[in-house]
Amino acid sequence: MKYKEFSYIYPPRPLLFSKIDLENRLSNGEWVAQLKLDDTRTLLVLHPDGTIQFWNRHKELQKAYSRPHPKLIESLKSLKLPAKRFYVFDALLLHSKSTLVKDTVCLIDVLVYDNEYLIGSTFEKREELLLKICGHPKRLEVHTGLELALEVTPMLWVAKSYEKDFEILFKKWEKVFNDGQRIVEGLVFKRKSGQLGYHFSSEDANWLGKIRFPKEGIYRL
Repeated sequence: MKYKEFSYIYPPRPLLFSKIDLENRLSNGEWVAQLKLDDTRTLLVLHPDGTIQFWNRHKELQKAYSRPHPKLIESLKSLKLPAKRFYVFDALLLHSKSTLVKDTVCLIDVLVYDNEYLIGSTFEKREELLLKICGHPKRLEVHTGLELALEVTPMLWVAKSYEKDFEILFKKWEKVFNDGQRIVEGLVFKRKSGQLGYHFSSEDANWLGKIRFPKEGIYRL
């Protein structure tokens, strides 16, 4: 679907899964897991004239982050993208919720590429495209000491997908706190074959789910 003028797209909203799903439907090879960070969900829009906007989930520009760090903007403009086109990314803004990370964006999906809204495309194909855009990063970020995502630049990350051992992954992060604060809130699951829907008016996505960690139990790093 052509996308040649800005129109707000709601970031796809995950369904709520439970821990029992880790042993059943999620472990059949059809899903990948990503870390659910303590973030501000953000629709990142790159306009053809070079303008970059940060929108929240409520169809408003981000008020708490109206002046992005120049190095973050520089990182976004360095992505491998043909010029003078629209690009829209689903992203996690890491700035106001944790003392551990500031002025950082973690890309989790690409919704519009080269003036094309990718309706009907599978998550697997979009993830391939997103990694290509980011230059296929191999190294995990080291700033936090936790290796939360793949590092494109120190202020720009892309989510890492895990394809197996979800129960081990869940247990690993469930009790990890930093100074009493949880930076990883749970896991997000994405069906590889799940197709991007029409999100001009709705957030719901049946190919996306999340499991949050319980609040009790603290292990200090």
